[in-house]
Amino acid sequence: EYSKDLYPLVSVVIPTYQRPKFFQEALESAQKQTYRNLDIFITDNSHNEETKDVYEKHFSDDPRICYELHPNFDAAGNWNRATEYDNPQAEYVNWLMDDDLFAPEKIARMMDYYFTYPDVTLVTSYRTMIDEKGNVLPDKSWSKPIVENTARLSGDVVGRLMLQNIINYLGEPTTALICKKYMHD
Repeated sequence: EYSKDLYPLVSVVIPTYQRPKFFQEALESAQKQTYRNLDIFITDNSHNEETKDVYEKHFSDDPRICYELHPNFDAAGNWNRATEYDNPQAEYVNWLMDDDLFAPEKIARMMDYYFTYPDVTLVTSYRTMIDEKGNVLPDKSWSKPIVENTARLSGDVVGRLMLQNIINYLGEPTTALICKKYMHD
């Protein structure tokens, strides 16, 4: 049985701006994670209330979700609000951009890796690129995985590969789950 005492809290941080359809799909993908001990924080700098309406209609009854509307924020202000969010009970953080989707077992599989290797700082994964209709796009040189199977790599190795090849192997913010205690140092 699910127990918050056994599973660490993971914050999912979603900055959004005037993309209510994509936002709804992104938030559904977070809400439907098989890993249930989530804290979902949304900061919205939309200049209309369409995204807020989506939240209120479909998600406002989920106590794990905190939604804030900041119509006076510009993009930088909304980004800053998202980066400032810090639930003191959350041990891990994963961002979710409002036009991205989580696979249903994303957080659970990544947390399993942390449970197996507690000294790991960051867990990332292969990402499948999709278009606005959800159709899978072919890999680009920058989206291909650097290893074929699950592997532990040191930050030095990954950093060197990223600099040598000028490719972001860690992925976009949506891709990585980080142990929060390492974020500020």
